[in-house]
Amino acid sequence: MSDRDKPKKSKRSGASTSKSASEKSERRISASARKIGSGSLTTNRKQSNVSGYRFVDIDILGEVFEEMICKECFDKNLVFSELAFKRRGCASFFRLFCKSCGWELKFYTSKKTKQFFEVNRRFVYSMRTIGQGQASAKRFCGIMNMPAPPLPNAFDRHNKALAKVAKSCAQEAMLEAAKELFKIKVKKSESVAQCGVSCDGTWQKRGHSSLNGCVTAISMDTGKCLDVAIM
Repeated sequence: MSDRDKPKKSKRSGASTSKSASEKSERRISASARKIGSGSLTTNRKQSNVSGYRFVDIDILGEVFEEMICKECFDKNLVFSELAFKRRGCASFFRLFCKSCGWELKFYTSKKTKQFFEVNRRFVYSMRTIGQGQASAKRFCGIMNMPAPPLPNAFDRHNKALAKVAKSCAQEAMLEAAKELFKIKVKKSESVAQCGVSCDGTWQKRGHSSLNGCVTAISMDTGKCLDVAIM
């Protein structure tokens, strides 16, 4: 059989695959371009695995932005600045401005959920987790050369919202622990669980002068908290 008579391998599948991949890439690029062109940033990024929060040196961030070109006129003439009067606690408001064509992009450094910025809620939660309040948060931001945290009134609103959620989660966890113990200890003819518990108490501050404290009841069988009483 000569070379001419041999069946030729089809290249259509490879070409179609390459074309399909290129079309998908173009759609992704055009979609990103449309989002950036609208003058705002989106947080629904699927092509990057980088997420969360970082401590970032603003000088370095500014140098990186100034090395970029404008998407409208392609000039390397971008200016990076902050609009301090729009800052909301730890959420800063930045602006990229092209001095050649006037293109600009404004964005906050945190996602906004309903009426609050996530970074502020997380910051208050972290301070309350280690037993600190707004004064310590302000001291921390000053030492780190960061903008001031939410003001006392805003800090208190975050604190109350977190306390409400924490209380709800604690009640659900204790209810599940009680149900688990009930299944272990209660027989079919009984309606009350006979079980051993360990009680422990704590106070708001050391010594015997504190007026605030709490007592917890912990199951001896499961080691889970069954109830808590505020004193």
